[in-house]
Amino acid sequence: MLNNLLKVIKNNPIKIIMVGILLLNCFGFCWREFRFLSDQERIEIAVQKALNFYERSGSWGKTDEFINENYGDKGKFDQIPFKNIAEFFSVNPNCCKTSRTAWYPDGIHKVGVFGCLSGFSPYLVSGDFKIRYKVDGKTKVGTSRFVYFISSCGNLSYP
Repeated sequence: MLNNLLKVIKNNPIKIIMVGILLLNCFGFCWREFRFLSDQERIEIAVQKALNFYERSGSWGKTDEFINENYGDKGKFDQIPFKNIAEFFSVNPNCCKTSRTAWYPDGIHKVGVFGCLSGFSPYLVSGDFKIRYKVDGKTKVGTSRFVYFISSCGNLSYP
């Protein structure tokens, strides 16, 4: 058995190296930084993107009707933004996770073979989190969610 394995390695060193590279990609190795990102780093990158999305898109400060319907509120209302990412995590301590599969209202998202082996999207980062908004001068709390593919080096894309 060991002799057969040694023959395979000796006769196919390029193939063995390629398989090793693909496996490292699939497990999230970042070649640019020559290290693995931690799950917490992936989550912080995704949360920062979610928070920045609202600020830059012009929709920051407004909540979705989807969120408000849960509380009987109709229309769009003034959202109370988080001061920073630390405040976000203090309000939403266990909001987010990294995985190979994530549920979202439009269906289940899964990491594909190409995304895994290439390192372009070996993981998904998803989160359900609380947001605060004002209705008639009263502060209410709603929920929102996000899901992103994340590359081995922390680049995000939408599923």
